[in-house]
Amino acid sequence: MSSQLRKIAPIEEIDYNFLKSALAGYNHPRVKINDLLKQGKIIRVKKGLYVFGSELAQQPFLKETLANLIYGPSYISLEYALAFYGLIPERVEEVTSVTNKRNKSFNTPSIPLSPILPPIRLHLLCPRKNFSKPIGV
Repeated sequence: MSSQLRKIAPIEEIDYNFLKSALAGYNHPRVKINDLLKQGKIIRVKKGLYVFGSELAQQPFLKETLANLIYGPSYISLEYALAFYGLIPERVEEVTSVTNKRNKSFNTPSIPLSPILPPIRLHLLCPRKNFSKPIGV
């Protein structure tokens, strides 16, 4: 059954509703999900969110996708975004997300995710200029 599950899953990140519908042929799909967890065929990231284990994974899961699925609405920000776009030379492993909700930290197995932070208000430190006129006129 796990190979069939892998065939119908389009991506590495799957949720409980997908698993429940894929395992609808079982009398007790939750028991089958627990069996898959014990066998390491799927890994629980948080309640209701899973990734395929190394046996069934076709490609590495995307940390960026998981960061947005774990606590939303949120967006990836800070050091991770800067490193992703090559704006800082350091290698950043932790994904930091920003949201308008309260701070929350997640401990996920083998997935480094930083606490989800409230949005940072940035203020431009330059005098106001009239940008309605074209430059050079």
